[in-house]
Amino acid sequence: PATTSVMVRPSPTATINGTTAVCMNSTTPNITFTNPQTLPITITYNINAGAQSTINVDANTSATLSVSTTAAGTFNYNLVSVAYQTGPTCQNAVSGTATVTVNPLPAATLTSSDADNVFCSGTSITFTAGGGTDYNFLVGGVTVQDGPSATYTTTSLTNGQIVSAIVTSSNGCLASSTQIQNIVNPLPGFIINPSPACSTDLTSYSFGVTVVGSGTVTSTYGTVINTGGNNWTITGIPS
Repeated sequence: PATTSVMVRPSPTATINGTTAVCMNSTTPNITFTNPQTLPITITYNINAGAQSTINVDANTSATLSVSTTAAGTFNYNLVSVAYQTGPTCQNAVSGTATVTVNPLPAATLTSSDADNVFCSGTSITFTAGGGTDYNFLVGGVTVQDGPSATYTTTSLTNGQIVSAIVTSSNGCLASSTQIQNIVNPLPGFIINPSPACSTDLTSYSFGVTVVGSGTVTSTYGTVINTGGNNWTITGIPS
C-alpha cells in the first residue's frame, strides 16, 4: 500500500527583550528579537501600537534593532505575530513588550550675583544653578563643589576664570550650563611719596600718594589734587 508522510510544523514563537531607561543623545540601546525554532521566521511588531513593521530572524538566533535616543519619551516595542519564512508559514499571534524610556536632559541654568561679572579681587560672588537635583560647580574646568546645593560662593576668583555647572536630574541625566567668564580687577595699592611734611605754622601737613595700578585717591581731610597720571597730593590735613 502507498504511504504518505505528513510533517506538522509547530506554531512559531518568538520573544522580545531590551527594556531599559537611557538619557537623550546617549548610546542607542538595542531591542532583541529571539527565534527559538530551527527554521527562520519573520516577526511582526509595532511601536506604541502604531504601524506594524517586520524583522527577519534566522533559525536559533537573535536579531537586534537599535532605538534612537534623539527624542525623549516612552517607546513600547510590542510583538504582534510570527510566521515561518517558508510555507507553510503557520502565522501565529504572539505577545511580549520591551520598553525603552528615553529621559530628557535637565534644563541647566547658571546665574551670578554680580550682574556684569566685573568686580574687584576678593569680592564675594554667589553662583546659582538650576534645573536638577545635583550640581557640580567647576572653575576653570575643575570641580570645586559637587552635591545637592544649588549655590556656590567664592571670594577667590582670578581674572578671566570661567565658572560653569554640570547639572544632574533625578533620573541621572546630565547637562552643562552656559559658562560665565569673570573679569576680576586687582585692588589698587599706593605708595606714600613724598613723605608727610608739616606746614610752616605746624597747623597742617601734606603728603604725596602714588597709586599702584589704577585708581582714584579720596580723603576725608584736606584737599586732594591729581598732579598727573597716578600721582596725587593731599594738602591741608589738620595736624
